[in-house]
Amino acid sequence: IISVAVELADWYVHLTKDPFVRATPAFIRSLVWCELLFQLPFFFVAAYAYAKGACSWIQLPSVVYGAHTSTTLVPILCELWNNPSVPTDRDRLVLTGFYLPYFVIPLFIGCVELLEVFKVHRDATSAIHRKKTR
Repeated sequence: IISVAVELADWYVHLTKDPFVRATPAFIRSLVWCELLFQLPFFFVAAYAYAKGACSWIQLPSVVYGAHTSTTLVPILCELWNNPSVPTDRDRLVLTGFYLPYFVIPLFIGCVELLEVFKVHRDATSAIHRKKTR
């Protein structure tokens, strides 16, 4: 299994020239720890909640997840586009293509759930206002 993982990493680095796979800067290691401690466990909790359906308690954590995950991609993408070890703009575009879903999908999840949180808050505020005016 380890040799397959090493071969897969070699293939990926050869294909994309990703500077973070072999030489991991400190900021990348810190982001990986965030992924392991926060994003990975949240994935399983969210998968359960979305599979079960009608779980309003997942909305606010999804907003936090979306904001956290998408913002961690900002320094990664910035570094990719400014790192001299990525030789060409074509290589930068390929790498951006690999990393961009990790920015777009969490951002989408966070925005959708934020709209739901606002809707719930608006509905609750309207209900309270109606009770006071009776």
